Amino acid sequence: MCRYKILFIDDEANDHSSSRKQLIDTLVKDTRFDIEAVHPIDFQEILDRPDTGTTPYNLIIVDYKLGSKQSDSGSHYHSNGYAVTSLCKEKYPETPVYLISQILNKDVTLGEHYDKMLSHTFLTKSEGRDLLFSDCIHYATLNEKDFTLKELFRLPKDDIDVFYQALPIEFKNIDTSKQTRETHEVLDKEPPTIRLAKWVNQVFLSRSGPLIDEDELAVLFGLKKSDKCLSTLKERNEIKECLYTGIFSNSNHPKWWAQSIFNFASSLVDTENQIMPWKQLPTILGMPDDCLSTCVVCGEKNPECIAYDSDDLPLEQGKPAHWKCTSPSENHEDIPGFNPTLILHDL
Repeated sequence: MCRYKILFIDDEANDHSSSRKQLIDTLVKDTRFDIEAVHPIDFQEILDRPDTGTTPYNLIIVDYKLGSKQSDSGSHYHSNGYAVTSLCKEKYPETPVYLISQILNKDVTLGEHYDKMLSHTFLTKSEGRDLLFSDCIHYATLNEKDFTLKELFRLPKDDIDVFYQALPIEFKNIDTSKQTRETHEVLDKEPPTIRLAKWVNQVFLSRSGPLIDEDELAVLFGLKKSDKCLSTLKERNEIKECLYTGIFSNSNHPKWWAQSIFNFASSLVDTENQIMPWKQLPTILGMPDDCLSTCVVCGEKNPECIAYDSDDLPLEQGKPAHWKCTSPSENHEDIPGFNPTLILHDL
């Protein structure tokens, strides 16, 4: 198994009484990783190393809050993780930089200045370390292999046109050799592969469009989102074939290719229901009445979409609704190739 080199910058890296040191020791014992842990004061030695033309690290993790513990030389670091992140990206532009914090409510958050922020607690769990390993694999794929977008995203035939409509212009010519990508003119000093990874995580996998999530899968088939109602459906080979398995797929919740799965759903119903297959699918699938999806606003059957309560910030808990019972959000930018964010009418 390939071991991934991770640089961990933390002022508690050598404090044996700290929970962060215990976390680092756990990562050191994980045979998937090769961990180099340093105090931010000692990070200057790494910055002073001569450039070799290659990136020595697969990923860098930086403590969000630095300066509480002095280095072995007795020095304190007088800045924060953001400052170190900037130095890392300047020194190693092709290496993703993650922040880690002990005060996060969510396991994973995304940002522009950094690639991801992980909670301390999340990384103490096996699922957190699995995500770290998975991400290392995906970034290595971007940086070390020749690829085409069809290979990288494992594009099914039915979804190629929809995908390329959503893909930003700057990435449409990335189907080139690694050498060509390295000489590509970069924006904001970030290589195109890092920008592509950010787009995948921040837009492609987080917005409804070329892909749909489990909430939308349930609505498409006219069902409630529950194990009872969806477990048998998700085990069908036709549904499994629509599952997104491309880059960063196993670092996120399951997604399905929207056009492929809509085509399958439409193939199951009568001609007059092919535009809105959710009206007939529960009957065809033999689903009980208590599995039928209903609109959270009006309570009627056959909702067509997923929408959000404007008071539920951030908008994370989607609910089934009719289009007529929703309005486009005025606070969320429409992105070409993706569906608008819908807000529920007053409940």
